[in-house]
Amino acid sequence: MGNIIGNINCCVDDKIKFDDNKRLYQMNRLKENKPDKENNSNDTYENFGTLTKGQYEVLSYDIEDNTLFQYYIRIPVITSLKGLSELNLNSKLYLCGTPYEEDDVSSYLFQITVPLLNTQIMVSSQYGHYYPSLISINKNKFMCIGGKGQVQCESYDTIINRWYPLPVLPEERYKCTLCFDYESKILYLFGGINNEKNNLNLNYIEKESILRMHTKNSNYSAWEKILIESRLEHKLLTRISSAALFLDENNIILIGGENENGKILKNIIKFNTTRFTVTLTGHYLDFPSKFINQSTIVGANDEGNINYFFDDKNNIHNINKQSYTNNSNEQDDLKINIIS
Repeated sequence: MGNIIGNINCCVDDKIKFDDNKRLYQMNRLKENKPDKENNSNDTYENFGTLTKGQYEVLSYDIEDNTLFQYYIRIPVITSLKGLSELNLNSKLYLCGTPYEEDDVSSYLFQITVPLLNTQIMVSSQYGHYYPSLISINKNKFMCIGGKGQVQCESYDTIINRWYPLPVLPEERYKCTLCFDYESKILYLFGGINNEKNNLNLNYIEKESILRMHTKNSNYSAWEKILIESRLEHKLLTRISSAALFLDENNIILIGGENENGKILKNIIKFNTTRFTVTLTGHYLDFPSKFINQSTIVGANDEGNINYFFDDKNNIHNINKQSYTNNSNEQDDLKINIIS
């Protein structure tokens, strides 16, 4: 059925709960409608069933009941999900992007209310973003960063249905990973591809592999490059399509992804936001994974808060960040489980 191409790297801190939604959504890109080879008049899923044009499957995972639901929706205008990224926010699924790599004019934005099977076309963005990176910064607003061949960035207000400009990236960072600090209001950007240089990550950006932007009180600073001195740490950061979470107030973890050789990764690395260091955590996913939709929902059990999110093969990962202390000499207590 092939791989999913694209990236949505979004992080929600477990201190911030936007609403009481307990479901995590993702478009099932492994089962997009496509012509049946034996009968060109039908659009079919492989070993699944029949879909008509414009019809798509949405996966919905309930973190309380540990159950996976499948919904069928129609999305107008587009003929495929190519070029569109996705984001979970306030019990809705947003699709944003343009299906055309060379389109610099505008991007579609669809708001999908999954249980009601309702799809709305929202106002288009000012710029064309082909597989942009999306991240929520509060319960009503998200950012749309770059995309293939694009350095323009924008933010969208879900209440008033309006786009706003953001500072321009210093260079293209296609398939980058984003993480937002809800206390300091700083957005961090890791890795990415620069198609002009035809290389991944640190092969072209050298030591300045991380960018950050201050967003406090909606006063957006220019993107700032963070210098990483160690060549070994550069190598650890040479990845795209990772998941990202704040482990604590000073540490971000990057989970899995894909390296410059196309190898899918299962290691988990840690970036310290005060010392600007990168280290291996000693923890690993059960199997190599990359992430096209890193929206997460936070649940809780007797052991602490747990973050749930999909990988690109529709596996559901959960991460428990209990009992981590920044001053401890022991490895961080990070539990990785897979729900098939």
